[in-house]
Amino acid sequence: MELSRQTRTNAAIAYFFLGPIFLLASRNPHFADPFVRAHAKAGTKAVAFYLAAFFVYVKYLSGYLSFSLPFFPVTASRLASAAILALMFATLLRGTLRANAGKLPAGTFEFSGFSGWSSEVGLVGSLSETERTLALMSFVPLFGIVVAARKKTSANVLGCRAGSLFFTAYALLWMSGGDAVLMVATLAYAIFFVTVGVTLFSTGKIPFEPAVSAIPSLERLWTLVRTVPTFFIETLKATFGKTQELSFAKAFEKISARDRATEEAMDRSFAESSFPISPKLAALPGVNLLFLPRLLSASPYRYAIAAGQGIAITAVYAGLAFWYGFGNPYQIFLLPAIALVLGNVEVRPFYRIPVLYELYSLVGILSFGLVNRARKMKETSEKETSVSFKV
Repeated sequence: MELSRQTRTNAAIAYFFLGPIFLLASRNPHFADPFVRAHAKAGTKAVAFYLAAFFVYVKYLSGYLSFSLPFFPVTASRLASAAILALMFATLLRGTLRANAGKLPAGTFEFSGFSGWSSEVGLVGSLSETERTLALMSFVPLFGIVVAARKKTSANVLGCRAGSLFFTAYALLWMSGGDAVLMVATLAYAIFFVTVGVTLFSTGKIPFEPAVSAIPSLERLWTLVRTVPTFFIETLKATFGKTQELSFAKAFEKISARDRATEEAMDRSFAESSFPISPKLAALPGVNLLFLPRLLSASPYRYAIAAGQGIAITAVYAGLAFWYGFGNPYQIFLLPAIALVLGNVEVRPFYRIPVLYELYSLVGILSFGLVNRARKMKETSEKETSVSFKV
């Protein structure tokens, strides 16, 4: 059945912040049409989400982005605020166009450029008694990171993400000094944790599974961050006619495939694990400095990346203690990194933690570059000495 012009117009104007009014006026024949109500619900949902996100950002996060950007006379905080509002208006504009074309509303985060970007986690399904216990433990912040890394099931991954999201919010509130809000957030997660436990052991399933599945993993977020500049360059090339096709999803998958190939190549090449110290100690700040001699050796060490990232944690901790004192609030963000090293060091030794791996690589380039240069200078000197003796 073809929609009338009036119906499509009513559905379109629902995105002009009139969605809640249309939903309340359910007895009005102009707004009671299912097509109009569907778009009114979509518009209301989008506005509510983005305004809530904007409020949380301005209230708790904007202070951490108050630095100026290079080449642009604007702070990162203002740019992030503009980005949130731009996304909201882009979502509303897309809904208006779909309503005017007679199409049903799309999801809030459903964009054509991200088509084919499927969810990372499959359905959990029913769990056994052992799986229920591990799944519940994975919802414990920080500890869930270790559980999900060492026993990677769909349930454990979901628990890890929920706990990590709460810990991130907790750390930000801790740094901002919002004690009252911190207590409310802690109580809310405690109630959520109890609800998960009761549901797990009574039905064998995870409650709120669709909502928790929407939380992105750290790997996906970091890949997304690295995809943005790549896609921006591709957009510039398309502007000047050097490329024809633009696809954020394909650019994202290309970087993901390259990361997987690199990790597989490392797994094949770095097989030597001889060292008298357990690789798990790489997660302990200060203690992991014992791995320095092994990292500086010429032979490849299987746990070199984990040890290097652990040493990077020690370096960051030392820097924070030097600049802000030993009781500084920023060190709380090192706890997830320690959990990531501890959980992945044996089961996935080539796992690269965002930022820490880049710090380790930078130090590695500088230090190993100097070592290699010294070795080459020594070899050259020995060759010249042997030649002079022959002459």
